[in-house]
Amino acid sequence: MNRKRLLSVVLSLVLAFSLLPAALAADGPFTDVPDDAWYSPDVQNAYALGLINGKSEGRFAPNDNMTYAEAVKLAACMHQNATEGRITLENGSPWYQTYVDYAKANYIILNDYNWNAPASRAGYLDIFSRALPYSQLAEMNYVPEGSIPDVKISHPQAYEIYQMYRAGIVQGVDANFNCSPDSNITRAEVAAILSRMTDTDKRKKFSVPEAANPGAPDFDYAAARAVNEFLANAVLPAGIQTGYEDMGVYDSYAIYDVDRDGENELIFSVYNAPVAGQVTAVYKLDYRTGELFLEFTGTTQTIFYENGTARSWVSHATGLETEAHWPFEQYVYDKEKDAYEFVGYVAAWDKAVAPEAYEKKFPDEADIDGDGTIYTITLPGDVIMDNLDKSDVDEWLSQYGASLDETDIIQIDGRSLTQARG
Repeated sequence: MNRKRLLSVVLSLVLAFSLLPAALAADGPFTDVPDDAWYSPDVQNAYALGLINGKSEGRFAPNDNMTYAEAVKLAACMHQNATEGRITLENGSPWYQTYVDYAKANYIILNDYNWNAPASRAGYLDIFSRALPYSQLAEMNYVPEGSIPDVKISHPQAYEIYQMYRAGIVQGVDANFNCSPDSNITRAEVAAILSRMTDTDKRKKFSVPEAANPGAPDFDYAAARAVNEFLANAVLPAGIQTGYEDMGVYDSYAIYDVDRDGENELIFSVYNAPVAGQVTAVYKLDYRTGELFLEFTGTTQTIFYENGTARSWVSHATGLETEAHWPFEQYVYDKEKDAYEFVGYVAAWDKAVAPEAYEKKFPDEADIDGDGTIYTITLPGDVIMDNLDKSDVDEWLSQYGASLDETDIIQIDGRSLTQARG
């Protein structure tokens, strides 16, 4: 049994459609699906593949609505089968809760819906854009940004809708490629989507004309595109090659105003890569071009402060310090340049680790507080401030609203990079 057929058979056991009597399942006629209806081939194909069944004997009910609960069950089962090769999910209490929990855990959804309410086309496409791995939704159609007449780039689900158009899963509700995002999705439309997601030969090939007025670039759209492209190619915006090895539980991204300039930034933290590729990268949107540009890059051990400064602990130590005094680089946000500027590198020398170093003894006279640690600050241009006590370093850091003690740090909740979400 080939993979496509296996997926269909397994899904037929779990989809949220009523089962037909065995006698009727043999030939599968639906008296309410006219042969000349646009959805007739999709319904028949989806039925033949075992993806759907009728609501009652001989009746498919193509114009009935699909609820969000039914949608999340379909998406969860399709995702589990695609990633694990089997479906173990079963109904819970309420019946859809198991599927909701799975969908949240795998970042298919981030929020709850009104589960018993009819799903909108935008809501359904949003959920199903993550029901399969990104690699299984390869782009095949030319759909320029802003070209879907009723889905501008600023629409909350714009990226996900455009992704499904480009993958040939949907092509709109009319000859002008309108999506009708706020209308409820019907069982006929769901049959077409399931058929095309499961059987790549059924996907639609088309091109959408350029829009006369595509609208202004949108940050959330650009962020969603960047996340998905990283998952597909392991390349961050601005061409940063991470050497990404595999999905890691700590790899994440976030949307947050870390520089405190009133606009959100896209922040990537990539751990599961060679040391040189373990980065924290912060991006801003160029509203003239719609492209993301790099505002900051540091190690994964980077923290951001409420006043817009940043601290990045370096990947390698000097060998003179304890882990508690690991060397770091300090940055300050320059609003005019819209970038973080390096202001100094701080390294420590702990007497307990090395009483002597570089042919000199630990300078006790510089250790005013007697804690056994002194510091060196290297400024831009390799200007060195040596033999500093903690109070000296804190005085220097104070001009940037920081100190050696980690206070006033922004707490950023990242989203897993194991599944794309804009």
